[in-house]
Amino acid sequence: MANNYKNTTREGGKCSGRKRSWGLPFMFLVGAVSTPLLAAEYSVDSQLRVNAVYNDNMLMLPTKTDAYGSSVQPRFRAQVQTESWKSYADLDLHFDNYYNESDFDHDDQFLTLSTTNTGERYQFRLDANYNRNTTLTSEYTSSGVISNTRREEYELMPTWSY
Repeated sequence: MANNYKNTTREGGKCSGRKRSWGLPFMFLVGAVSTPLLAAEYSVDSQLRVNAVYNDNMLMLPTKTDAYGSSVQPRFRAQVQTESWKSYADLDLHFDNYYNESDFDHDDQFLTLSTTNTGERYQFRLDANYNRNTTLTSEYTSSGVISNTRREEYELMPTWSY
């Protein structure tokens, strides 16, 4: 096989020896930089739901109060996962707007964060929730109280198992 490299001397700005190829160092650099990115799986999902809303007795009283309007519910989820670690964040937003009864308008936010680290003999998990909603949407099902009062709830739940 013939050698296609041209031998020159370092005179007048000319290179001596073989021509340099930047391909191999460039490929090494790209591989070294992208290696951490290839070791994890990243995902982002989103969803948007738009509905027409009608309720013929919003307050559940003998004197009926009907309300109609629209509901917009965007949802976002981001997730990162490796062989031993998994984390995700969920953001759920609810915006209800009633055209004839603005007292029933409400916006609710739900944020969930979770991370899990699994070793050979242990598992650690940390969950956190933040709910900011109104009693119009949350308390009716549990206590029967119907009003449009702002409510905030925080939860932090660590778990360790060996």
